[in-house]
Amino acid sequence: MFPAPHPSTRLDTVGEPPVSMAQALAHILETAEIRTVFQPLVWMADDRVAAVEALTHGPHEHPLSSPDALFAVARETGQLARLDRLCVRHALLAAQSHGVSDRMPLLINVEAAVLRPEDVREIAAMKAGIAPRAHVILEITEREIGRDPAAVLAAAREARRVGLGIALDDVGADPTSLALLPLLRPDVVKLDRQLIRGADRVAVAAVAAAVSAYAESTGAVVVAEGVETDDDRAWAVAMGAHVAQGWLYGRPRELVELDVDVTPVGLLREHPVEPGETPFSLVSHQGDIRVARKRELLAMSRHLERVAGQWHADAALIAASFQHDGNFTPRTARCFAELAHRSPLVVVFGAGFASAPAPGVRGVPLGLDDPLRDEWNVIVLGPHYAGALLSRDLGDQGADLDRRFAFLVTHRRELVIHAARTLLARLTAA
Repeated sequence: MFPAPHPSTRLDTVGEPPVSMAQALAHILETAEIRTVFQPLVWMADDRVAAVEALTHGPHEHPLSSPDALFAVARETGQLARLDRLCVRHALLAAQSHGVSDRMPLLINVEAAVLRPEDVREIAAMKAGIAPRAHVILEITEREIGRDPAAVLAAAREARRVGLGIALDDVGADPTSLALLPLLRPDVVKLDRQLIRGADRVAVAAVAAAVSAYAESTGAVVVAEGVETDDDRAWAVAMGAHVAQGWLYGRPRELVELDVDVTPVGLLREHPVEPGETPFSLVSHQGDIRVARKRELLAMSRHLERVAGQWHADAALIAASFQHDGNFTPRTARCFAELAHRSPLVVVFGAGFASAPAPGVRGVPLGLDDPLRDEWNVIVLGPHYAGALLSRDLGDQGADLDRRFAFLVTHRRELVIHAARTLLARLTAA
């Protein structure tokens, strides 16, 4: 593996004038001189192939041969999106020409930093034109999610709409992203290879427990990466992995052995958020709806905020709607700004909200006809905790603290997740 070079680094070639790494990358992009290799993912229970992953390399015996070096220069020079699409196209062409696309699911790495819904549609169009029968799963690195969770969630929603799967790579590298796992809802969860050899096995077990709980509730497939020895395999099984990827099961190769038994990984079923759906609309017809004044609900809201603040190692997602920005008091703004220091995503909704109503807090203004303007919701979702206050204003006049709300406090995880998705559908559309 070559170290990540700076684009100003010179590349001297025999008999030619020196060129920069940026020029070398430009030449690779113009000539499409990249290589696609495939590595199998194998069910540990019976050694059947579950899928193959397409991996990109630069030209042979070239300073940009390794993926790390190639993509580092692309990031430095602003060519990441162009390189990413070239890699996707090359992977589809290679899979089609080698007969892989008709036999087994194909995992293709995509850069979350440059992935938007329109890019997903472009990838789907490429698949339709190059390998229409391919079962493609887009693989996103967990480290990228925290930079712009809203964009990643939007891309994932679009991927499901156009029939592509989602894999989340390197899970465990950034424990705070575990809070977003049920919202991203990947079909495949790939445990970071460092977890296999992690010295702090108690911390590793905590990550494994969160991933296993997600897989158990959804049917997602857990993959252990970097499995090279029988000891690695034993630890992968203990962590709840179903599938292994690593040299013990096969090294990356340009040609794939097709005469193998295949049990393909499947895609999860997704229930889309309906237009106009709100958190309270999910529970409004339940028999346990109660009525209370705003002064009583404030205590419940602050309890949930306090619970969110207690998550240190495993931060929680916090999503709340306040009807209008006047209800986002200075005290609440300070509280939510503190939560944003340790949480992967803190977002508030309401009429008149600015895009950043407090440091680290994302604000989403609501339209005049949005039924969410009548609701007060506070949702806290972490790897091991889920809680929500879901309420609707009953339209009372008079003193603000005496206004009544129909409400429900719930800790049912699936309901909390669904309620969070109804809010974040507005965020990703904003």
